[in-house]
Amino acid sequence: MKGFLLGLVFLAGVLIGYLIPVFPHLFVNPSVDFGEVLNAIVLLLVAIGINYVYTEQSGAKRSDTELLLYTVRDARSAFDALRLAALACERNQGLTNEEQLEIVVAKRELFNSIESIEQGLMQCRIKSQDMGFQRLKDACLLLMDALTDSPYPGPYDNASLSAIGRYSKLVRNELNRVAFAINHR
Repeated sequence: MKGFLLGLVFLAGVLIGYLIPVFPHLFVNPSVDFGEVLNAIVLLLVAIGINYVYTEQSGAKRSDTELLLYTVRDARSAFDALRLAALACERNQGLTNEEQLEIVVAKRELFNSIESIEQGLMQCRIKSQDMGFQRLKDACLLLMDALTDSPYPGPYDNASLSAIGRYSKLVRNELNRVAFAINHR
């Protein structure tokens, strides 16, 4: 790479050396004015300052985005755990106490992770209304209602299983939508 750049500079020098005698009117008088040098230095310092500020702001924003996406992944993991616990509901018998406890713990973990996302948005000064975050919370509540409505603790009839599946898909889609909204802000 270094050799390529040196070769490129050499070729540019040869080209300029060839063009000066052929087109003398294209080149500027080589005299230097102190004001022009000062203007160039100030312009360079301003460009460096703008680059520094931009780099700092974009780095902080990218860090915030990564942390927010991590909390969304955490919520997705909690949702997957709840969905796996809910799969036990599909049997034609009632849930055992351990399976009921799994659902309750997974439900609590999902709500805690949703709250973590909301806290992260507030910490980053992002309005949750702008992200449509309430839709995710509503979808989670619908899923929780479907999981704990009659005939909880099971066995669930086909209509209940259908509602659980429909609201599970809604929560998954809302988690994806929030992740995309965070990533594209």
